[in-house]
Amino acid sequence: EGGGKNAAWGELLRAGFNVPPGFAIAAEAYRKQMRRLGLWEELRRIFDREGSEIGGEARALREAIEGASMPKDVEEELREAFREFANALRSNGEEPVFAVRSSATLEDLPDLSFAGQFESFLGIRGEEEFLSAVRRCWGSALSPRALAYLRCRGLPAEGLAMSIAVQKMVRARSSGVMFTLDPSSGDRSKIVINANWGLGESVVGGSAEVDHFVISKLDFEILRSEVRRKRIFVPPDEDLGERELPEELRERPSLAEEEVRELARQARSIERLFGRPQDVEFAIDGEGGIFILQSRPETRWHTNSLLPSSGDLAEQITKWFLRKR
Repeated sequence: EGGGKNAAWGELLRAGFNVPPGFAIAAEAYRKQMRRLGLWEELRRIFDREGSEIGGEARALREAIEGASMPKDVEEELREAFREFANALRSNGEEPVFAVRSSATLEDLPDLSFAGQFESFLGIRGEEEFLSAVRRCWGSALSPRALAYLRCRGLPAEGLAMSIAVQKMVRARSSGVMFTLDPSSGDRSKIVINANWGLGESVVGGSAEVDHFVISKLDFEILRSEVRRKRIFVPPDEDLGERELPEELRERPSLAEEEVRELARQARSIERLFGRPQDVEFAIDGEGGIFILQSRPETRWHTNSLLPSSGDLAEQITKWFLRKR
C-alpha cells in the first residue's frame, strides 16, 4: 500500500504530468515496526476506553516509534533505495536534496481527508537525515490529533498505516495551490490559484499575503488577478525558514500570465483524470518548469455535484458544458 499521496502521484505520472522523481516506502514497513515495538496493542487499549483523553498516551506512542531503531532488514532496504536514488540524481550532475512526505493509507479520501495532520520534511540531505525523517513521518500517524480524528470517525486502531514518498525536492522559484472550483462559493466554472515566491509553505500555511488568480475553466481567461504586496516567502535553501522577500519582488506577480493559464489547463486536466474537484499543489523551478507536487479531492464542496443554483443563463450554459466535457 502506498497511501493517498503515492496513489495520486502514480495516477499523475501515468497520465503524463510532470511529477518530481522519487520512490515510495510501503505502509508494511510502518506496520512491521508497530508490531516489533508492541504498539498496536497499546493503541487498541487506548481506543477501547471510550470517551477518555488520548493526548498524553498518544504522545508516548509517538516518542516510542520516533526514538526506536528500525528493524534491521527494513533499515537496510531503505538505505539501499536511498543510495540508488541519490546516485541516479548525482549522475545527472545534481547534488540531491529530498522531500520526505507522509502518505497515510486513509489520507486524501473524499470523506476522510486528515488534511494537515501528517508531517512532511523538506531539505533532507544524507542517509541519516532521511532515516530520521522516515521515523518522524511514522510518528505523525500517532499524533493525538490524528488518533482522535480516527476514533471520532469510528475506525479501528489498526485502520491507519503510514506509507512515505521520497522525492527530489524542487528548488522552487514560485509555488502555490490551485482549486478546480471556487473554494469560497463552490462554483465549478472557475479555477482559483494562490501563489507566492519560493516554496509553497507560505501559501499552504496561510502565513503570508499571496497572489490570487481566478480563471475561467471554459476558456482559461483570467477573470481576476490580485497581485498583492508580499512580504514573507520561504526560499529553497538550507534552513527553509520564512524570510523577508526582497523589495524588488514584493509587488511583482509570482506567476506570469501564461503560467497562470498553463496551470489552469493542467488543473482542469487533473480534475478530469480523477473525476471530481481537486486541491492541487504545484511548484515552478528556476527554469520555468511546472511540477505537480500533490493532488487530492476537494473536501468542502465535494457533495455538490453541480454549480450553485442560479437562474442566470450564463451559469446554466456553463453547467451544461461541464457535463458534456
